[in-house]
Amino acid sequence: MMNSLQIDRGRIVAGLICSVMILSLNGCKDIGFRRMEGASERATVQSAKETLQQIEVALERYHEVNHKYPAANELSLNDSLRDFFLIPVDPANLYRTERDQATYFAVGGRKNKIIYHYPATLGSGEFTLYWVGINGVDEEGRGDDLFVQPMSTQKELSRRKFVSFKVDTSKVEFVLSATGGDSRRDSASFIVRNGKTVLYRDQWTLRAYTDDRPELIERERQEVINTEFDRFLRQSHFISTDSLAKNPLSAITRRMDSKDFSALSKSKLPVFTYFSASEGSKAIYWSPRDKRIEVITIGK
Repeated sequence: MMNSLQIDRGRIVAGLICSVMILSLNGCKDIGFRRMEGASERATVQSAKETLQQIEVALERYHEVNHKYPAANELSLNDSLRDFFLIPVDPANLYRTERDQATYFAVGGRKNKIIYHYPATLGSGEFTLYWVGINGVDEEGRGDDLFVQPMSTQKELSRRKFVSFKVDTSKVEFVLSATGGDSRRDSASFIVRNGKTVLYRDQWTLRAYTDDRPELIERERQEVINTEFDRFLRQSHFISTDSLAKNPLSAITRRMDSKDFSALSKSKLPVFTYFSASEGSKAIYWSPRDKRIEVITIGK
């Protein structure tokens, strides 16, 4: 049998052990727990990046259909884009407003909203899209606010789009691709084809996009090229003849054959404009009379 003295000693030892453990945990808090918080923050930032990219894709799909971006704010953006997501946003990143009037995007908590403005209020793009960051404070693009991150510099440099471009019912394929991933040696190749028949071809070096910016490092050069590829086939580059008719002094309108212009207007077919980097901007259109693509050089 244990006497009362042994029991008291046991209690004292147990108490000391508990005290040591508590002190140890408090001493480790600044190390272990902060690392855990850091890992959690990185996961939240990654979730924000993914959500921003999903929204950006939906915005571009919306633009393809409506020829403009939604005139919405962050509280109505989800309703505007509901039918345009290729990959649905994680429901954990969707929140209802206080009066249950709308659903908005936020990552990591209700106050960590994703902000959207159109026309753009920040940056050089057509719209502004960013996350207010872990601190939940909208710092108007500063502080820990996070914009859509550039895609990986190693992503495939290939873009394609099917367009009504000829005076018939067939869709013409527009393809922009790179001959390789070396920004100094490889080229951009632009092809317009109807089935297996190539209607038009153009090519320029990738370095032409950044020749006037020697201060850029390789990663930055790749990001510039990625951006140029992303914007190449945007709907805004397919100009209707109705729009051209309102600007009779433009280089395109003045140089188009009048009969071609009339035929394109009747068929509601567009003129495509693009930047070839080395040779400047060009416009191409299908000539119903000559049954071929005509090229107009707009200028450097």
